[in-house]
Amino acid sequence: MITVLELARAIATELGEGWGGSPAYHAESAFIYGPGEQRIFIVRENWGASKGRVKASTCFPEEPKQLYPRPKCSEATFAPTRLPKAVARDLERKLLTDEYRAEIARVLDAREKYMGAFQKRQALAGQLLAQFPTLVDRGNDQGEGDVQRDMHTKHGSGPVSADLEIYCHADTGELTLRGPIADLVKALAAVVG
Repeated sequence: MITVLELARAIATELGEGWGGSPAYHAESAFIYGPGEQRIFIVRENWGASKGRVKASTCFPEEPKQLYPRPKCSEATFAPTRLPKAVARDLERKLLTDEYRAEIARVLDAREKYMGAFQKRQALAGQLLAQFPTLVDRGNDQGEGDVQRDMHTKHGSGPVSADLEIYCHADTGELTLRGPIADLVKALAAVVG
């Protein structure tokens, strides 16, 4: 019996130049990858009505979590004994559509915009931290969650001072700082001009 990886490579050959096959998560799965970050995940079904058939699903490049609407994967199944040339033609017709390629372009564009915003955030954080050493860059270490604002007060023998911390969802790429309110105000004034 042909392995799923061998099947993926045979189908990739039929899809043409720039296509290939690689291992996936386990022996019964593989990726067929092509130009422009096109990928199809294939897996031999081990249960249910599709047991023994091979399921093919479109994959997308990793995208920022805030991308909406989320890319929708398409699926098709085929018999593992079917000729790779026939499977390749079916995949081109059912999965490798103009809509799929347009969706990949949308994901890649969103990823590029996100990375641009993230790099700007990193540069700005570096500048502000150099100018205001009392601030702490919380970066993207907050994990999942909604926007949160916490006021922390320090009680001492003198007047009450306060630190302000503002942090946002990890994937926004927004600047997140913690420090004394006065320094945050100065830092924001420096940014706004």
